Amino acid sequence: MTNPLLYQIQVKENLSPEWAAWFDPLTIENRPGGETVLSGALPDQAALYGMLIRIHNLGLTLVALNSVEMPWQNAFTGK
Repeated sequence: MTNPLLYQIQVKENLSPEWAAWFDPLTIENRPGGETVLSGALPDQAALYGMLIRIHNLGLTLVALNSVEMPWQNAFTGK
């Protein structure tokens, strides 16, 4: 079983709050300048690819993708 990672996906466009359910479990944060950051934990790479496909299918422009290991993971994995 893989450990979930915290992801931050930045797109060039602003997203309206109506898209929140479609990008669940990620949260939508619109930033000044017209960019949006989708952030939250995804269980595995398949879920990440699913989000990236949604972004692609909407014609959004991907600016950045960052992943961060969740702090509590090290306690269980010994890493």
